Amino acid sequence: MTLTNDTTAFTMSNIQGIVYHEGRPFVQGVCNDTHVAHGNVTVRPAGTVSLCDSVSLWNVLRCMVDFDPDKYSGDLTMVITDAKGNRRICTKEGVPVGKLLNNKLKKTKKK
Repeated sequence: MTLTNDTTAFTMSNIQGIVYHEGRPFVQGVCNDTHVAHGNVTVRPAGTVSLCDSVSLWNVLRCMVDFDPDKYSGDLTMVITDAKGNRRICTKEGVPVGKLLNNKLKKTKKK
């Protein structure tokens, strides 16, 4: 993702998230710490994703065939540490995946 960082450089750490399908936990993931420099930067936090309990490969395949982003939402938590060492916990809960995809598509179309 491309970010415009008008502040000083910072680091995102302890990045954790969970995606819900129709309100039930579907996948969960963690990302490696990621440094964000000042200016327009592209960041691609690497990490791992795993299926939540009671989610099978069959559930994933079914969702791939009939994907409806409005049936998904997500929670995200991370720690932001600025260049001076100040830390802040950032949490977003219940973010609709459809909204994220629509924002991404709008930004892509403007280019």
